[in-house]
Amino acid sequence: MMRGDKVLITGAGGTLAKKVKKLLLNEGYVVVMLTSNIKRCDDSTFYWDIENSKIDYNSFEDCKHIIHLCGYSIVKPWTKANQKKMYDSRVKAAKLLLDACAKNKVKLKTFISASAIGYYSSGGDKPKKEDDLPGKNWLSKLASDWEESAYKFQKNKVRVVCMRISLLLDLKSGFLKPLVLSAKLGVGTIFGNKSNIIEWIHINDAAKFVSYALDNSNIDGSYNLASKNKVTQSELIRLIKKHYANYAIPITVPSFILSLIFGKRAQILEGKTKVSVKKLIDSGFEWDYPILDKALNKETFSH
Repeated sequence: MMRGDKVLITGAGGTLAKKVKKLLLNEGYVVVMLTSNIKRCDDSTFYWDIENSKIDYNSFEDCKHIIHLCGYSIVKPWTKANQKKMYDSRVKAAKLLLDACAKNKVKLKTFISASAIGYYSSGGDKPKKEDDLPGKNWLSKLASDWEESAYKFQKNKVRVVCMRISLLLDLKSGFLKPLVLSAKLGVGTIFGNKSNIIEWIHINDAAKFVSYALDNSNIDGSYNLASKNKVTQSELIRLIKKHYANYAIPITVPSFILSLIFGKRAQILEGKTKVSVKKLIDSGFEWDYPILDKALNKETFSH
């Protein structure tokens, strides 16, 4: 791909979107953002209202690539109202982008969409590959429909990439922040079985893959975004203790307690889904932070 192309990113308030924006600007791309917060709008950030299907068409002028990263947090309580927000902010938003491209005759080259390893059914010893079928629970349907909405761009001969992102390692948001806070308060929280594998990727590597996908036209289809070095729940807590609070005492919260507190959301916390990253390796992608011990260093999050 030609550096200097214009890239439109959704989810302007998200940490990954901010990382991607910074990286792409440094690489010479022209970057604009879409936000649902009108107060964030400026010369490079445009307003859209997904619920009412409104979007500022000025954001699409000369646009060559779209990176769809917005999505209402799935760790919020799964009420019907919140589930609708989770669904619409991903699936309905993608349709709004597709319709806007058609209406404005945008000659798009690439559409890159976030997705999640929640696409797969949880459990099982065999790592899930990209061509495996989706699971049958609500989270799997959300991810499956999310990807289906992205692949509709293919009818316009647009290259589509779906990133099935694992737990995103970031001190400012996501799963790591509350675990570090808990450890600093003296408790190293282990969710469910301490031997369960946690699939993770450093936020900088997730952003790097977006850039890599833009630059390499052979990157096509769905990819599992996770580290090639797996860790268990207990190893994760051991390393959090090492880097942030060595005095913390590991405490296991049993699965049935998690289910009582979080309901179906407990599946996000327990880490029962293993994924293969062979396709990612075969693509030539190289991680900057493949080892959790080094990835947890505070300095890595300032880059």
